[in-house]
Amino acid sequence: MTTSEPLPYGSWPSPISAEALVAGVVSFSTLHCDDSGLYWLEGRPEEGGRTVLVRLTAGEIRVLTPAPFN
Repeated sequence: MTTSEPLPYGSWPSPISAEALVAGVVSFSTLHCDDSGLYWLEGRPEEGGRTVLVRLTAGEIRVLTPAPFN
């Protein structure tokens, strides 16, 4: 049996990339409701990790933070 030195932490090859882990994932936070609608923040990894302000009013979802701003 042969043994080899273990690789330093985090340096071993993996078929799973960081991009694959977050593909299609959107995070939601900071929910707020008032008379004009429902607001929340969305974290978007596929857009470079930017965070956008979103509003739901009268059944319509609208992104209030234009790209490329956070």
